[in-house]
Amino acid sequence: MAFRTRMRQSPSKAEIAVRIELHRRGLKPLTDMVCIFTEPMTITSKDNVTTDMLKNHPKFTVPDFLFMPVTLSDSRRILPVYLDGAPHKRRGVLKRDEEINEKWLENDVEPLRYAYKGKLSLGGKEEVCNLIEKRLSYEEQR
Repeated sequence: MAFRTRMRQSPSKAEIAVRIELHRRGLKPLTDMVCIFTEPMTITSKDNVTTDMLKNHPKFTVPDFLFMPVTLSDSRRILPVYLDGAPHKRRGVLKRDEEINEKWLENDVEPLRYAYKGKLSLGGKEEVCNLIEKRLSYEEQR
């Protein structure tokens, strides 16, 4: 998917449902953030990103949700979350997702990917929110 298309993606119904549940639980993820895998890694709002910025840094990602500590002194406390529906089953997309995971891991960040088929069920929404809460509470204890 082209840069401009990825920057203009509207949230899916699954993302909206999970965001509402996260807010109900008092969790406020960042959305519309772009992570550029430079040295050091750059995290900024989509509004701040231009095509020129990415010409020399083609590896970037737009997590569905991003949780970050107030200070970035410990990158391990960053939690990017991806809800991977049907489009993520395609070979080219799977390969790109794996490359993004590798880039996160190179930066000491373990992303959370939640794969689902069709529509995200109520049970799936609860499960992904529980996984996020569990990971966030684990990261706080580190």
